[in-house]
Amino acid sequence: ARGAEEAFLEVSAENAPARALYAALGWRAAGIRRGYFGPGLDAIVLRKNLLPRDAKA
Repeated sequence: ARGAEEAFLEVSAENAPARALYAALGWRAAGIRRGYFGPGLDAIVLRKNLLPRDAKA
């Protein structure tokens, strides 16, 4: 969206290939949502800054 400074997504804590891909693309862990995908199935919340590097405060 125009003007957005960051994006968030959830990925299964058990999905190592997806987590590795997101990490390679600059996404960083921001938290955990316990039981997000069902009992005992946690999600890792990922965050990515959308601003150009020189625009960070």
